[in-house]
Amino acid sequence: MSEEMFGAIDLGSNSLQMMLARMEAGAFHICRREICETRIGEGLRPGDKLNPRARARTMEALLSLLGIMEAEQVRKGIIIATSALREAADGKQFLDEISRVAPFPIRLLSGEEEAFYGFQGAVGSLAVYGGDDSGPVLPGSGDNIDDDIMALDIGGRSTELSWREEDKINGLSMAFGAVNMKERFLSGREHFLREHIRGVLVEQAKGFPIKKKKFLLGVGGTITTLAALSLKLQEYDPQRIQGSLLSIDEIRDWEKILLQASHQERVQMLPFAPKRADVITAGVSVMRTVIEYLGYDQIIVSEGGILLGIILELFSQK
Repeated sequence: MSEEMFGAIDLGSNSLQMMLARMEAGAFHICRREICETRIGEGLRPGDKLNPRARARTMEALLSLLGIMEAEQVRKGIIIATSALREAADGKQFLDEISRVAPFPIRLLSGEEEAFYGFQGAVGSLAVYGGDDSGPVLPGSGDNIDDDIMALDIGGRSTELSWREEDKINGLSMAFGAVNMKERFLSGREHFLREHIRGVLVEQAKGFPIKKKKFLLGVGGTITTLAALSLKLQEYDPQRIQGSLLSIDEIRDWEKILLQASHQERVQMLPFAPKRADVITAGVSVMRTVIEYLGYDQIIVSEGGILLGIILELFSQK
């Protein structure tokens, strides 16, 4: 008999995501994933109020996901929120509104917590997707594979870097992502976008030295969407995405192609994620700039991330 179902919802700046999972025959099994492009962070400047339309569509999508969790008899779950609701003047008010209809606890993550769970999810994906025999190969890694990995998580309004050092996960959260960079820079000012991102990186790294690791694992919609684009997928396939590689030269080429394409052409390129057509270019520019700054020549794509990191923690608390 299958064990009880666990569930988590990530109320992200760009999208609302749900993951349901259970232990089956002693193995962790993801039973269902859903994503809704709700853009709660649309047009948001720190200290502003949320866009009423974005707020309404996010609540509508959340109620739909909660309905699925009820139908699947999820008894242990959690809802997490990230940068958009940290920055919005009425973010706490919106979370209070959610708490009145949600049967699960709600956590507003700090930037450091986002980095922590992003790392846990990236590393956890190596076992969850594929298992011992078919998972991605990390050549030359030692027994403590966590110590060889740096995780890069590009979200809608923030980007996190995380790595383990001396049994502690270090995390750096930076206030740029696919959505806010698209809104600020992608109107003929692409060069300034990369300069801005690099400037933030340099400034924040001064007080938080980044220690380069052997492997760079990438999580988040920008990175997985670019991997699916590179693989020429017509339908999104997590098993093919997990462990795939993107070289820095390939990322630069895709950035150029996306910058030159019209919105409709990008929609056609992304049959598996047409709603990302307007933010994918800025996301790839963020991705390129960070990877170049860190000095990696490739990134390993991971299906993990905050949501997987959170739900693995739920299981550990059983």
